[in-house]
Amino acid sequence: MRNGSLLLSHDAWFVRLYVGGKQRAYRLGPKRQFMTKKEVRAAADRKMLELRMVDAGSAGRITLETFVRLWYLKLQAERLRPSTVDEYEGMFNRYIAGRNEAKRPLTEYKTHHVQALLGGIATDNELSRETLKHIKAFLSGVFRHAVAAGLREGNPVRDTLLPKSNKPTVTPGVYTLAQIDTILAALAGHPALRAAVAVGAYAGLRRSEIAGLHWSDYDAKEHTLTVQRTRWRNAINPPKSAASASWVPVIPKLAAILAEYQAKPGKRRYSVPRSENAVYDADAMFKVGLYDIGRSTIKPLITKHQVPWLGWHALRRGLASNLFELGCDDLTVMRILRHASVTVTRAHYIRVRDPKVEDAMARLNAALEIRQNE
Repeated sequence: MRNGSLLLSHDAWFVRLYVGGKQRAYRLGPKRQFMTKKEVRAAADRKMLELRMVDAGSAGRITLETFVRLWYLKLQAERLRPSTVDEYEGMFNRYIAGRNEAKRPLTEYKTHHVQALLGGIATDNELSRETLKHIKAFLSGVFRHAVAAGLREGNPVRDTLLPKSNKPTVTPGVYTLAQIDTILAALAGHPALRAAVAVGAYAGLRRSEIAGLHWSDYDAKEHTLTVQRTRWRNAINPPKSAASASWVPVIPKLAAILAEYQAKPGKRRYSVPRSENAVYDADAMFKVGLYDIGRSTIKPLITKHQVPWLGWHALRRGLASNLFELGCDDLTVMRILRHASVTVTRAHYIRVRDPKVEDAMARLNAALEIRQNE
């Protein structure tokens, strides 16, 4: 819990807070009232929200903007990954905060008010349909928490329609095998960056997983990399999901690049943002921040070779597409990328034409030609 701690005393749960420079304990209820610690935390969250509402004014006057700033984002920071919270906060500040529609009291919102808010955002910004979906989902989550906190009845986002997007959908970028070869050659004088890119391209790890690697996660004899943690800026977290916490085969080409990097890591210094000036573990595989270094360092180096920088995830999508194009089925690709569902792999990662589809249509054409010649 942020800004508060739980206390069990005299068979009752309390939440301890610092108010006005003094520590105070607020009773949540008898111990028998709560079945799990999760229920106690929820009650503590409601109590803290109640106290914040007193500071901000009556609950009936609390606006959407105030609710998000005072409580929703703080609560999500305790429950979600830092990168997700950062995305939420950025979305809120960029598209919602400051708008007249966001200054309406929570209790007054009806579906048509949220529809007007979404419509205004779509009109004032050139956004893709996917981004508009994310904004709608964010608002739905905000109101769902407001309902759970007893601040209003019903979620007004549920029946809203997604505004029309005038921005064409952009297909996410992927790297071909030839482009990866060019990138690795361009990074020959930067062992750490070359090794990090190779791990993304040949093992399919996410940027946060690459940043969180330790040398102890690499088994050179068994030819595997095991994902055990992620690092986003200064935050160290467990893997994204149970499926993500697994091992990945290391092909000989990647093993050679890692061996070269381990033997000669290089002394080149990179400009690392203050947000990434973490104290790295001695066993950390990469002691350079990967969050912004793609745009600041890798992009200028590879642009000289006519290869664009499409982001770290383009390496992961590239592995999926390259494997599929080489004849691997989507279930195998799913296991290599450590997705929980093959639907995600098919919909968002495989960006090449299916050879089986091409073969099926070629057979159809051959059958039609035979019938025509009979």
